[in-house]
Amino acid sequence: MKKEPVEFYEVQRFRQWWVMAVLIAANGIFIYGGVQQLIFSKPFGNNPMNNTLLVFTAILFLALTVAILSSRLHTFINSEGIYVKFFPFQIRYKLYGWDVVQSAYIKKYNPMLKYGGWGIRFRVAGFRMKSEVVYKTAGNAGLQLILKNGKKILIGTHRPDTISETLTLLGKKEE
Repeated sequence: MKKEPVEFYEVQRFRQWWVMAVLIAANGIFIYGGVQQLIFSKPFGNNPMNNTLLVFTAILFLALTVAILSSRLHTFINSEGIYVKFFPFQIRYKLYGWDVVQSAYIKKYNPMLKYGGWGIRFRVAGFRMKSEVVYKTAGNAGLQLILKNGKKILIGTHRPDTISETLTLLGKKEE
């Protein structure tokens, strides 16, 4: 991995204000409920959870928040292919070598309507069951890869023009 010089490198994070607001609100509710129920012995809500389940749920929401806030989409492109890693959900880079890529081009789309949001998305579509994997943190542009086996990979980017230039520099055909 990374034997050849890197022609393009990008790191993306979840930084939408509304994602932060939802995470802070969810954690705030469970922390408040935990303090009320565990410290002040006031049941939290009309039908309160038992203490163990409340603590477990609060820890689960906190872990999810840490995972989302620490997540990073790493993309780099060189003469070997396209490397992608969505940390902490993927520890190692996934290589899509040029030998398996049929075409690569920039695509604009609506992430909510087309893929149901952001993150790593897996879809199986159509009669032929061609699968699609989407790596996305924000925005509406991505590098669309169509592999020789029919599988589609979409990697989000904030720098579509730079990727397009990199593909041209490497002599990879764009559609």
